[in-house]
Amino acid sequence: MQTVLIIDDQQLPRIILNEFIRSIGPDVEAKDFDIPSAALEWARQHPVAMALVDYRMPGMDGIEFTRRLHELPANKGVPVIIITAVDDHDKEIRYAALSAGVFDFLPKPLDNREWRFRCRNMLELDKNRHQASLSGDLTQML
Repeated sequence: MQTVLIIDDQQLPRIILNEFIRSIGPDVEAKDFDIPSAALEWARQHPVAMALVDYRMPGMDGIEFTRRLHELPANKGVPVIIITAVDDHDKEIRYAALSAGVFDFLPKPLDNREWRFRCRNMLELDKNRHQASLSGDLTQML
């Protein structure tokens, strides 16, 4: 089972994203949070397949959340997609996010087809990352 974190301080986007995640398939589940620090606390104890994170939130923006998530040993390198209404031309925000380890961006409002393709691709990356890790562990044991 792959777990997707959804972090957004607004309830309606979390509801919509939960529905999107459920539509991907039976082997994917969503865990949503309105407070980024609560999501990080949960992620300390659980592996995450992908995170969908709002850029603008009180207390911690999506870039800082990504940095902190990737500091957790079990979640280093987890694909993170920033969901934002920030103007696409604000390159400094994009550069800072990419530097922090963000994999991709989705603009608000969400395009259903684009969202499905991007999330499917990110979840496939996570599966490959996990399989490579297991293969490496087996090689070391031999």
